[in-house]
Amino acid sequence: MCAASRLLPEDLKWYIIHQVEEDQKDREIIENVKNKYQRAIYPSTIKRLWDKYKETGSIASRKSSGRPQLFNAADKTKIVKEVRRKKTLTGVDVAKNKNLNVPNAHKRTLQRLLKAKRPILSTGVPQYIKPINRRKRVAFAEEYRVKTKTFWNNCFFTDECGLFPKTSGKRKILKYKREEVDVNLGSDYKWDHRTVKVLGVIGRYEVGPLIRYHGTIDSEKYMSLIAEHVTPEYKSLKGTSTRPAKLVLVHDGTSAHKSNPTTTWSKQNKINHIRLPPQSPDLNLIENCWSFLRDKLFEKNLELKTKDDVWKEAQRIWYDDIENYLKNLYDSILARLQEVVEKVGKRILA
Repeated sequence: MCAASRLLPEDLKWYIIHQVEEDQKDREIIENVKNKYQRAIYPSTIKRLWDKYKETGSIASRKSSGRPQLFNAADKTKIVKEVRRKKTLTGVDVAKNKNLNVPNAHKRTLQRLLKAKRPILSTGVPQYIKPINRRKRVAFAEEYRVKTKTFWNNCFFTDECGLFPKTSGKRKILKYKREEVDVNLGSDYKWDHRTVKVLGVIGRYEVGPLIRYHGTIDSEKYMSLIAEHVTPEYKSLKGTSTRPAKLVLVHDGTSAHKSNPTTTWSKQNKINHIRLPPQSPDLNLIENCWSFLRDKLFEKNLELKTKDDVWKEAQRIWYDDIENYLKNLYDSILARLQEVVEKVGKRILA
C-alpha cells in the first residue's frame, strides 16, 4: 500500500467533523468509522482534523513539503521487529522481502530506516552453542588456560577451508547497544565456481604450508596431506618411543580428524595433538587467518576469474601478509580461554 492510499478520503473527513459537531466521544467516532468505512483511526487523528477545521474552515490537506513517507509507524515497527527477531537481516534483505517492503522501497531507504532505529553492526557473531558443548568448552578452557605461553608457542593450528572470493570473511548481524544476542546462523557462504579448497597450518613465528586439495577431505586424504606437507617441514611434530614430540598439532573435531584411522596413525607416529571441543572456531586461531584471507580475496573479487587466479592470490596473501598477525593471535589464546570460562561456554568475539 503506498502512502497516498493511506490518506483519509474527503467524505470520511467530513463524516468525522460532523460526528465531532454532534458531540460524539472519540471512542464512539472511532467505532462508527470502523463500522461504516472499515478504517482504523486514532484520537490524535480526530484532534488534528478538528483543530485544522477550526483554524482554517477547511479539511483539505496542506501541500506537502516533500514526498509522503513510504512507511507508516506500524510498517516501521514491523520491519524493526523482524530484524530484531532475525539478526542476519540487512537493509538489502528487507528490500527484497515483499511482505516487509510492500511499497517496493529502495534498499538505501530501508538501510536509513534501520539506522534511524539505532541498531549497530557487529562483525563478530556470537553463534548459538548447544548446552552440552558449552560444558565441553568450559572443561577444555579450564584444563588448558593453566598452560604457559611456551606451551602454546609450540602448538601449530591446522584446519581446512573453502576460499570463497564472492563472500567476505566477516559475518555481520544487527543488534542494539548492550543487547545480548545468541543466534544460530549456520553457514551463510554460497558456493562459487572459483572456490578453492585448502588446508593450512600456522605457528607462533611463521605460517606453515598452504596446501590445495580437491574433493572432500576424509581420514586418508588428511593423513596423506599431513604426512606429505606438514611433518617433513616440522620434524618435531613426530616423536619416537623414547623421545616425545616437542610440537603439538591443534585441530577441530571433524570426522577426518577424530576418526579411528587418524587417531591410530597419530599414535603410531607419536604425534601429540589437541582436539578442540565442538563448536569452537573462536578457539582455533587459524580461523582468524581464514577470515582475513577471505576479506582480501573479496576485495579482488572482480579480478579473479578462475580457480587458479584465486589460488595464486591466496598463496601471495598467505605467505606475504598473514605472518604479521600471528604474534597477536598467539598472545590472545589465554585470554580467549579465560573468557570462555567467564561466559560459561558461550561463544566469544575473538
